[in-house]
Amino acid sequence: MFRNILTSFILPGIIVGVLAFNYQRLLDYAQTVMLKNEAQQAIRAGHWDKAVTLYEQAWKAHPQVPDIGVKLAWLYQKNNQYKEAEGQYRHILLRFPANFTARMGLIHLLKTQPERINEAIDQAKLALLRNKDNTVLLNEIGDIYNDRAQMPEESRESVREWLARQAIYYYQHSLEKNPKQFEPTFHLGVAYHGMKNWEAASNAYCDALLIKPDHYQARYNLGMALSMLNFPDAGFRQLDRASAILAEEGRMDMAMKVAMNVQTVKNSMYESHDKPKSRIGSPETPPFLKHPSCLKTPIAKGEEMPEEEKK
Repeated sequence: MFRNILTSFILPGIIVGVLAFNYQRLLDYAQTVMLKNEAQQAIRAGHWDKAVTLYEQAWKAHPQVPDIGVKLAWLYQKNNQYKEAEGQYRHILLRFPANFTARMGLIHLLKTQPERINEAIDQAKLALLRNKDNTVLLNEIGDIYNDRAQMPEESRESVREWLARQAIYYYQHSLEKNPKQFEPTFHLGVAYHGMKNWEAASNAYCDALLIKPDHYQARYNLGMALSMLNFPDAGFRQLDRASAILAEEGRMDMAMKVAMNVQTVKNSMYESHDKPKSRIGSPETPPFLKHPSCLKTPIAKGEEMPEEEKK
């Protein structure tokens, strides 16, 4: 008798319930996909208010899906709803503490406000506890310290140096994990540059150029650092090449500005009375460079390689 009841009433009821549940899930999924597609069209059209509204509906329907919540926070930020964006990021992190995308979103939001830089660093270090070898995080912390050190508003030399040293620590840690990264290598040079440690800056720029030989800013900065170290000819070749790279890229206005700056540097070096002239006109390679091959600049169309670089 129990078997008859089971087969006649209970099992069919369970099956109907499961089918109804799955059917509702499919409907919810289809509706969410439609909302997200419509929101994507609104984003492409620049209709941020509409995109926000659509993602609010999707998040309300699926609060268990953090990716939807993170996208909503990002949309708030794009729509200049910074308070709502911060609240959304923090809400997601309260429910999903290990969500890396939400943590990075909050960090980027906080660091846009100079008075909240320390909060951004705290959030990054909190994320670092779960991702101690994450180069994205290490570079992010380095960038926050480095940007702060370069700010003209910070006039205290001791503070600028401390900030630069913090940036250097995190860049070096990141490069230990992956030495082939261009951005932290270049920014390491910028941090040393700010400290007027020209030799260390030159080596960092040199390493960066081994990764991206046509990066004009790294080439320009290397030229300036070598000039400061009284290797003007080696420096001038880098500065000239930086201007040529911009011209090749069609950025003529910027190329002309750089060329004018280069000429000013050359004039000041040749006319200076407080620097020895022994190295001017000399092909000597700076002995402190660990990878002097970076000085062999790529050749622009119509140019000839300098004689000293052919050796």
